[in-house]
Amino acid sequence: MDGSLIECLGEADVRLTVRDRTHSVRAIVSFNLISGVDVILGHDILRGYRILFDRGQLVLGACAEARREVEVVKGENFEVVFDGASWTARWQWKEEPRLRNRTSQYEVPGKLRGKFNEEVEKWVERGWLKPRAPNYGGLLPLMAVEHKRKGKVRPVLDFRELNEFVSCSGADADVCGDKLRSWRQFPENSALLDLKDAYMQIRVAGECSSAMRVKFKAEHFELTRVGFGLNCAPQIMKAVLSYVLSRDEDVSSATDHYYDDIIINLDKVCADRVKKLLVEYGLETKPMEKIDGTKRAMDVSGGGGLVNRAT
Repeated sequence: MDGSLIECLGEADVRLTVRDRTHSVRAIVSFNLISGVDVILGHDILRGYRILFDRGQLVLGACAEARREVEVVKGENFEVVFDGASWTARWQWKEEPRLRNRTSQYEVPGKLRGKFNEEVEKWVERGWLKPRAPNYGGLLPLMAVEHKRKGKVRPVLDFRELNEFVSCSGADADVCGDKLRSWRQFPENSALLDLKDAYMQIRVAGECSSAMRVKFKAEHFELTRVGFGLNCAPQIMKAVLSYVLSRDEDVSSATDHYYDDIIINLDKVCADRVKKLLVEYGLETKPMEKIDGTKRAMDVSGGGGLVNRAT
């Protein structure tokens, strides 16, 4: 900003209070920014305020057009609440979970162990795994999934035992083949948007997260996000994204989505408008991927999402 290099130390989830309003945000942490500046606020915070200058001083005032504080998306056996900054999900249990598993982690090949540990430590830094007191309850086992094409290692939790206690209907689940046929009707001037760390962008209410216990390097944690593999996660993500895209009629008519993957008809709406709407509802995306003449075929990725595939 002033021409000097700013060293980023990492990211952290923080709760920020501005004029008696509290926001849960992802913050970039640095030793210093520019002289005299301790915090830089982004549009995800400022959009809810009027920016005024009073005798040379910047003042944040209440925004007359601010959206109502809480919006609720309900499914058959879950609900997701948007508080103006982030989404929090809760679901119904068939009965109180009583997990028997005591295995904290499946064997990770030696060549993957370093990257795997780094990724799990990032979960802790970001608040996705929250420290908790040790207990004698069951655990969700950690395991490593290697993405050779991307050179990445992804931590994944084994939810199979916990899923036995989760009341979840897949009746409204999208059929992949039908969705592919629908997407092929989009014009060549289209683009794909994928949510970044999609399920991890949705928080979990305490009455549900308390059952999702994880042990890593002899320390005990609680998973505070909707994890990949939880059987109600796809329906929760579908409901949230359907709701958000429907908030703008033009965006709704120009897009379709398969859980966390979005296709955009660029003849009808620009990608920036879609991204802006998602940001307003606390959702972060990866960079847009343009569909061109050499990338018309779409297939299903190993993670269950739709991707561009060069022909």
